[in-house]
Amino acid sequence: MELRESKRPVVLYVDDILTNRMLFKAAFEKDYTLLLAESGDRALEILSEQPVNVIVADYKMPGITGNELLAMVAGKYPDIMRFMITAYTDYKTLVDAINNGQLYGFFNKPYKIDDVRQAINRSLEVQDLKFRNRQMLSELEKANKLMLGLDRAKTNFIAAITDDIRNPISKIVTAVHMIKDKIDSKEFTELLYLLEVSVRSLEGFSEAANHFIRLNEKGCQIEDHPVSLSEVLEVGILEKGDLLQQQEIHVQMNAPESDLTVSGEFNLTLAAFTSLLGYVVNHSPKGAALSLSMHSFEAENAIEIRSEGIELAENEIQELRQVTSGKVAYDNIFRLELALVSEIMKAHTGKFVFQEQDDAFLFSLVFKS
Repeated sequence: MELRESKRPVVLYVDDILTNRMLFKAAFEKDYTLLLAESGDRALEILSEQPVNVIVADYKMPGITGNELLAMVAGKYPDIMRFMITAYTDYKTLVDAINNGQLYGFFNKPYKIDDVRQAINRSLEVQDLKFRNRQMLSELEKANKLMLGLDRAKTNFIAAITDDIRNPISKIVTAVHMIKDKIDSKEFTELLYLLEVSVRSLEGFSEAANHFIRLNEKGCQIEDHPVSLSEVLEVGILEKGDLLQQQEIHVQMNAPESDLTVSGEFNLTLAAFTSLLGYVVNHSPKGAALSLSMHSFEAENAIEIRSEGIELAENEIQELRQVTSGKVAYDNIFRLELALVSEIMKAHTGKFVFQEQDDAFLFSLVFKS
């Protein structure tokens, strides 16, 4: 049974003393769905019957001790966030338990209700991020299997996507281990931010893969609707707001007096712009300036991104030249963003343009008006 089936977080409190169980219930029954157990044996029975998000166990109990119980839970139900309450100061035992993965944290008696609530809520945030990460990995695995069936020439390209995915996954794993060691430190917020950014990266890969698969299916036809380029710019900048802020990128907008409209699908047009913007920002040093603009000439309307500080290696420049030439060989493409931009522009009978200028690089998405 999945943990997320319950609308409210489920917290199991284990203590052999009735008074302690009643006090815990009175303190937290408004915050969580509470389950109470008087022993380790009873707690294991409950865990076998229904999903639980968090378990809080007293250290000293007859029969199965709190430490032993949480070790069993860690082995059989690793997704459950585990806390211990103790009146003792055997920090070596506690630290060993934390390092061995048995504990997420602990509380000394008498515990403060607000501290316990805050710690449980933080653990639920981490649990949710881990769940979302697994969802993204599952979706990416399915997408990769579908892509493998499209064309064997894309094998190296798909392998490159997998390499891209490993970086955010590695950050997630590292952050989780650090959280276990620094649960009460000031770095907790930064670690959660690292987890969230990594998960968002995985979400971006998943969405791009899904677009790519659809555009490569036989008989794929995009819908024909009027798409506002100014709206694409505004929404795209909002979507990439965290990345722009993290890289301290200064964005200058140079828009015409009237909006420009193209025909196609808004979501695909937005995906092309955000993929290209993400590529440019990820290759720009902190504090770089980007100029975004819209232009109309002859029978074409375009979105342009001009960067004066972008750092591109020679092989990356060659890759851009190949992609924008319209002759894409996927066994030589190493960036999902570029392949997706190329596919979307072809589907819109447009083109992806890359120009090398004296002091900058210019990237353009050109549509038929």
